[in-house]
Amino acid sequence: MFINHAHRLAALFVLATLTSYGCENDNGSSNDPGVTRPSPISFNGLSEPATNSTDFFAHGVTLQPAVVIPQPVSGAVCPTRPPFVAAIGVKVTNQGGEDMSLHDVEINFVGRAGFGEALTLSGSQLVDRFGSIHIPRFGSRVFPLTLPFGCTGDRVGTLSVGVRTTDTHGRTRHETLGVDVR
Repeated sequence: MFINHAHRLAALFVLATLTSYGCENDNGSSNDPGVTRPSPISFNGLSEPATNSTDFFAHGVTLQPAVVIPQPVSGAVCPTRPPFVAAIGVKVTNQGGEDMSLHDVEINFVGRAGFGEALTLSGSQLVDRFGSIHIPRFGSRVFPLTLPFGCTGDRVGTLSVGVRTTDTHGRTRHETLGVDVR
């Protein structure tokens, strides 16, 4: 019976040793890739993250902020001038060796009632707004956009942003991200 407990005790010591190694804290001072550290985990209560992002084959798209607060528009008359605007920054990061450009952006708002409004900006419309839609190699660029909305009667919902980029060889990538509108 003592031998049975010895095996369990040995397994417990091995597990404790491996666990303590995996949770070792060197305060991030080591740049050695062989050092094993846990990922930082934090809890910030009810606050929202600062961004909503995705990385796809080393090309990243980030929406800022992660939660959009609709801004009222004075003198609004639907449908020509909706009563709210949602301002977002679309940050496109190019971590590849090819130059990229923004091809088009699709912005959709869907309210809680299920009704939606959409805006599509083509490449020529983006050039008119920003002058250049070029994203340099290993660089990033923020494109500030606004979506007028609210003619459906809802100002709370989800804003979905589809971003299509094209590289110098004509290959396109499409990312879609969503943020809450409160």
